[in-house]
Amino acid sequence: MVSIVSSPSVWFDGAAADLDDDVILVSPHIVTGFARFIAEAAAGSPRTWAVVTTIDPTAAARGDLSVDGLRMLLDAEVQIQHVDRLRTHCFFVGRRALLGTANLGTTDENSRYLDREDETSDEDAAGGPMELAVELTGDQLAEAWARIARRRSVVVNARDLDWLRAQLR
Repeated sequence: MVSIVSSPSVWFDGAAADLDDDVILVSPHIVTGFARFIAEAAAGSPRTWAVVTTIDPTAAARGDLSVDGLRMLLDAEVQIQHVDRLRTHCFFVGRRALLGTANLGTTDENSRYLDREDETSDEDAAGGPMELAVELTGDQLAEAWARIARRRSVVVNARDLDWLRAQLR
């Protein structure tokens, strides 16, 4: 059975508040506001936190990938991994997973989510932001993880972030 999630930010907050395993966040887009949230959550967590992204100068120049945010993650001992040509967004939060369009931020440096909506707002309002994702269960979660894990990844370090920052000049 497929479970459609119309508010990925609410889903993420609930899953992160009740962690039953490690956290692996897969997205080509990470901005400062969300990186700060991840760093703070990871600092007080007994679980391992990791971010899988793509170290892409074009995304950084557009504001979709924050070098400062990635540095915050490294400082908080969140593992960062680079995967070439990453386009998917999949959050493995404990033993739960969300697959879909959920971004880890916007070019608004204060934003935590692409569609951070007030929980009282009408998600179907004309012109309002809309984002849908699918919660994965059991075999679906395992298959999504297997597909992501098959991609070659490289652990990102401070030198890699220095290189990325230099590309922006």
